[in-house]
Formats: sequence, C-alpha cells, structure tokens
Amino acid sequence: MRIPELRSVLWVLWSVLLVAVIAGNLAPRPMLEHNVPYVLSLSDKAEHFLSFTGLALLPILAERSVRRAIPALTLVLLLTIVLEVCQLLVPSRTFDLSDMAANCAGALTGMFAAHFGDRLRSSNSKFSIDA
Repeated sequence: MRIPELRSVLWVLWSVLLVAVIAGNLAPRPMLEHNVPYVLSLSDKAEHFLSFTGLALLPILAERSVRRAIPALTLVLLLTIVLEVCQLLVPSRTFDLSDMAANCAGALTGMFAAHFGDRLRSSNSKFSIDA
C-alpha cells in the first residue's frame, strides 16, 4: 500500500474510533449494557486507556510527524476533559476523575509511543548500508 493510501486509511480509522469513543462516552449506560457483547467488555479504565491511546497514535502514524498531528492531538487532549464533563448531562452517567486520568494516560502513551517509534526508526535508518 502506498503512503498516501495508508495515510487515508489511518485517518478513516481515526475518525471511526473518534465517533465510537464519543458515542460510547455519551450514550446512557443502560443502552450500552444491552448492545455491547460481553466478549468486547473490558475493564472501564482499560477501555478509556486503549481508546485514547489509539486516538493519539493514529494521527501521528498518518502524518508521520508529531508536529503535523498537533491539531488532532489537541482535540484528543481536550476530549479527555470534555467527555467526562459532558457525562454530567447524560442520564445514568457520572463524572469520574479516574476515567479522565485513564484518558490522559492513554493519549500521552499513544503520543510517546509514536514519537519514540519514529525517533527509533530514523536513528536506525542512519545506520543502514546501501548496496
């Protein structure tokens, strides 16, 4: 797959994940419990951590640069706060500071993983031998 195609696929995946995270965080709890298969159920904090890791990681992979992904990363960091505050307005949902911490930890993990993976890849390319 060529880079422009891969970039588009990664942005589509990010968009789908973004919609799923927003919907999952703002849907009333009884609606989720009846519609999500048990197999997909994880620890609440693991769900928050993994979803925000993906939301932070995918834009950096798509853009191949932390700098070019800053608008998306800013949105992800704002979402860590906004979604929890918005849950105060949703019946059967509550604000949870530990969910916000898991969101932030996941977002930061995704950013650091992508950044250091990129640094490792570029440092390894310096030592490649051209035939």
